[in-house]
Amino acid sequence: MSEQTRYFRLGLFVLVALAMLVAAVAVLGGHEWFKKGIEFETYINESVQGLDIGSPVKYRGVQVGKVTEIDFVLGQYVLPPDARDRFAGTVLVRMSLEPRKLLPEVDDVDDAPEVLQRRIEAGLRVRIASMSIAGPSYLEADYVTGRGAPPPMEIAWTPRSLYIPSSPSTSTQVVSAVERLASQLENVQIDVLMTDLNKLVANVDTVVRQADIPTVSKEVTALASELRQTNTQLQTALTDVPSLIGKTQSFLDQAQSVMGDPNVAKILAESVELAARLRQSADRINTLLSDARVEQILDGLAAAAQQAGPAASDLRQTVGTLQRTLQSAGRDLNTITATLRTVAANLDSVAQEARDNPSRMIFSKPPPKTSPGEKR
Repeated sequence: MSEQTRYFRLGLFVLVALAMLVAAVAVLGGHEWFKKGIEFETYINESVQGLDIGSPVKYRGVQVGKVTEIDFVLGQYVLPPDARDRFAGTVLVRMSLEPRKLLPEVDDVDDAPEVLQRRIEAGLRVRIASMSIAGPSYLEADYVTGRGAPPPMEIAWTPRSLYIPSSPSTSTQVVSAVERLASQLENVQIDVLMTDLNKLVANVDTVVRQADIPTVSKEVTALASELRQTNTQLQTALTDVPSLIGKTQSFLDQAQSVMGDPNVAKILAESVELAARLRQSADRINTLLSDARVEQILDGLAAAAQQAGPAASDLRQTVGTLQRTLQSAGRDLNTITATLRTVAANLDSVAQEARDNPSRMIFSKPPPKTSPGEKR
């Protein structure tokens, strides 16, 4: 084999190997070259230790881009003299983000600023996060809502890229909380607090010593015994409730049957009718006694009595007796009528009481016994 052929084969092998290497790179990682990202930037007022160029930018755990530049704001922008001291330690971090992941509704790059502004108003912030306690840092984009959402930083320059406000990292928040707690503890007067605590313990000890523990224990034991007795009585009463309910129901059934008896209804109707007739009779008697003709007859009899002598006197007495008798009969009729009405009202009241409060009819005390002729 000639020298020229050997060199040709060697060169061909090298070219094929290079071509295979380029193809492997294109297949395994070349898709990163063709990703089109949008440049964003944020400003951080804390240490960015652990954050380097190429560090990932994640949105809720999903990588959406990477850090492309880290510098101080004073190294990138020209600030007014009155703002240089205020932003002397502010760090600028630029990153390249994939809009389809962070802002999926953006179809055109020109629409990104408007959509990003709405997201910022909704609480979109960027902060430094760490993969572990001593691990590398990365940028985390997420929504911070409520009272924990810091307002966007007031900047004195015009950003060259789309601006996403930052929020303090978790470690910074913890350190700030510890510092505030330490400051508050410094203001607390520990000596005064311990003195008051000792006084409180002494007062409690004095109260415990002065308390009559045996007497209190006896009273508590007696109270517990009374509660047990009360519980026993209550349980006994509860066992009697079904029988009382049965008796009440039986009484109500009897009262209902009595009220529904045709004879009782007939007696009540006849009593009412008799009272009406007695009232009519009394009215007729009163009308007769007040009649002018009766007065004339009586006057004539009186005159005749004066002329007739003793016979007329006897007749006058007889007429007076008759008049008194009629008046007494009228009063008796009125009394009888009122009594019948009272009896009817009492019967109605008893029936109503049996319907509304049957337990009172059963469990109330009986009336005291009286002798004949004795008033209750």
